[in-house]
Formats: sequence, structure tokens, C-alpha cells
Amino acid sequence: MMIHVPHRWDEASDIVIHIHCYIDTANANKNFNLQFSWESFTDGDVIPATSNDLAEETATGAGAQYTAYHIDYIIDYDITPTHPMASTDELHFRVRRLNATVDEIAGEIVITHVGVVFRRDALGNSMP
Repeated sequence: MMIHVPHRWDEASDIVIHIHCYIDTANANKNFNLQFSWESFTDGDVIPATSNDLAEETATGAGAQYTAYHIDYIIDYDITPTHPMASTDELHFRVRRLNATVDEIAGEIVITHVGVVFRRDALGNSMP
């Protein structure tokens, strides 16, 4: 997926990704692992061949069929100090399932929503 970083982002705070999902099979006391991979670039840049990967293993608890989960990932906007993310950059990302370290769930994870939260400054940045 790809989104444009909004003009009104403050360009000084990390970005929060919310993933809402559910499991399609009952899985009491099991685990699942989702990886959020991202990269940003500016028009005219060479698109990086690598990505920044964030994995989050989640325990199901009682884990009834159709139990909903909410997972947050934090994008470090200046992970590359020489080229921090800027407003109007393109933010490309993907979500994929990895194997859990122990007690992998049976069935599938269904992603219902991916939200991206940018802190904005009071007035927003001027349009280019």
C-alpha cells in the first residue's frame, strides 16, 4: 500500500500505525505474529531495495473465533538521519504474517482496517 505523507504533519513526531484484525478460528492461548514493513521516499529519489521491519507477536488469550485485536506499530520518521521522512513523501508499507515463536494459531488472521496517525502542527505546512 502507499499513502502520501500529509502536508499538515508536524515533521517532528513518530507516526502510529493501527492494525485491526480478527482470527477466523478459535485459538485459546495461542500466538500470532504480524510484520509491518515500511519505507518512505521523495519524488526523484531512488526507491530503496530494503525496508524497515517491525514485528509484533500477539497472544490470543481466550481467543474465541472472530475475536478482534488491535496492534500498534511506531514508525521512526527519522530512522535515516540523513534523509528523515518529510511531508508529501510517499510512505509505502505492507503487512504480512510471520510464524509465531511458540504456539502458532490455526486458521487465518483477517485484517479489517489499517489506520495511519500523523501528529499535525497547528497551522500545517504550506503547500508546495
